Amino acid sequence: MQIDYLSDLHIDKYVDKNELLEDRKFDELFDPIITKDNRRVGDVLVIAGDLGINNNQNLRLLKFLKSYYSNIICVLGNVDYHLVDSSMVEKYKTSFKRVEEMRMLINKEKNLYCLNGNSVEIDGIRFGGADSWYDGSYNDLKEKFNYETMNDFWKARTDDAKYIYGVEYFDDIYSMEEKKVRIAYAESDVMITHVSPAKLISYIPDKYLSVIASFYTFDGWCLRYDGAKHWIFGHFHEAIEYQFPNSECLCKCNPFGLPFESNYGKNVVMKSFEI
Repeated sequence: MQIDYLSDLHIDKYVDKNELLEDRKFDELFDPIITKDNRRVGDVLVIAGDLGINNNQNLRLLKFLKSYYSNIICVLGNVDYHLVDSSMVEKYKTSFKRVEEMRMLINKEKNLYCLNGNSVEIDGIRFGGADSWYDGSYNDLKEKFNYETMNDFWKARTDDAKYIYGVEYFDDIYSMEEKKVRIAYAESDVMITHVSPAKLISYIPDKYLSVIASFYTFDGWCLRYDGAKHWIFGHFHEAIEYQFPNSECLCKCNPFGLPFESNYGKNVVMKSFEI
């Protein structure tokens, strides 16, 4: 099986967030990436979170991508929790209602899967996934701020604090996701989370090496011995690959990213692996 993988599509940054798009607009963005140089298109596409801020638009994109892939498997990212204007707040009240709707819309479609601490088997390969979240543990290695200072920094410096409704602290969602990650990882060949499971400096892109890294990673090292051999993640807007020491688990991130990062998709290369 060939597995193609991306993360951080942020489709609302490429088109108007309220526009229900015609397929040709998606085609302009994604066809050159998926079919470049007549590459073999994978059997499965994995998307490791951050689809965009409009649920219906996100679903439309996934259904378009199904024209290339037999199966698409995703988790949701921090941006998929955002309520960015008063109309979204009025509609959903809390970010968790928006997330619940997004999962429901995806999972109603044939061969589209939005995982939430569970797994799905396709042709003998089991894919496990959970949104995951950051836990602030990078701070224990480097900055060593106290918890309240960390939370103040999160509130001052992140969009998550501004746009996620229904939480008070930076690690509230981590406390909900930790068990889901453990369960999904233990029963999977391929694990999918939005957030990187390694907090070590050597596995974090240089541009994130500050206290902000505390909101980009979680400590998943205790999981590395038993479970998936491949771990796909996102959140970093920079391609990265690393292997857990003393483990067969290879972790990889391949973001689509924001328009200025991707040159409107022209710099994005679809990555894949065989299993």
